[in-house]
Amino acid sequence: MATEYTQEQVIQAGKDLVNLLLNVAKSNNNLTGFIKEYLIQLTSNNGIYKKQQEELMSFAASSDTVHRQIFDNTNLSAQKLSEICDEFASMNTEIERVHAGGQETNAEVVKLAENILEIRKFIKDIQDISSRTNLLSFNASIEAAHAGEAGKGFRIIANEVKSLSIKTQEVSKRIDDKIIEMNNNLDQFIKKNDEHGKILNDLQNMADGSKIKLSKLTDETNKNAAEANEILNSMNKSIITIQAATMEAEQSNLDQVEKLAQQAMNHTIQVDDELSFLFELQALFEYLDQRSKAAPAPTKEDMFTE
Repeated sequence: MATEYTQEQVIQAGKDLVNLLLNVAKSNNNLTGFIKEYLIQLTSNNGIYKKQQEELMSFAASSDTVHRQIFDNTNLSAQKLSEICDEFASMNTEIERVHAGGQETNAEVVKLAENILEIRKFIKDIQDISSRTNLLSFNASIEAAHAGEAGKGFRIIANEVKSLSIKTQEVSKRIDDKIIEMNNNLDQFIKKNDEHGKILNDLQNMADGSKIKLSKLTDETNKNAAEANEILNSMNKSIITIQAATMEAEQSNLDQVEKLAQQAMNHTIQVDDELSFLFELQALFEYLDQRSKAAPAPTKEDMFTE
């Protein structure tokens, strides 16, 4: 059975359809506006792609700065270690010189001690001669006493010889005591010099050991510096490669974005045309609705049959 619609119902259905289409068109227009705004944010000077590119360039620059700092610090450490090695070498040379001088001094002191021993022998000889002279003067005094008045002058000479012999013994004894004291001092000096020589030997061995360790450490530092430089160069190459790939990808994305922007623009024009048409239809249905309300009651002929 056919369904009949009044003019008002047809007009209202047209108005509802136009409103529905307007809502859809406005929603599409809002989506298109959002896409356009998003594309602007991507492609503008303050956009995401621009910021990403700036951040990547900043990272590359900071990486290069860090690379230079690490390389410079490593080279500086190697240079300082080399200078320390040179200082140890100079100290070792100075120790050798002092040690050699100490050995020469020790040899001279030993030689002096030997000379002192020879002098002591001479003093002993003098003391023996003095003892014999004293004995002779004693015998001469006895003989002078036996001679009586005739040996008086001879007795005086014998007493003087005896006195001189005693003084000679006393002086030789003091000299011998001083020589013994000197000899003891020389022995102490030789012992201390030997101890100093041992200390210098220990210092020299320590300096040699430290120099060897520092030389190895310097070699390892130079090796590490070379390896670090190689790694950092590789990192820089990787950063450059990543930067180039990123820029290429960004350019490709920008091309796609521009295509999307063009499509969005074309879609915007189409949506604007649709909106204009729908607004015209809306105005037309409003006009028809007003005319329908002002017209007399509809007859059966005014009905629409489906």
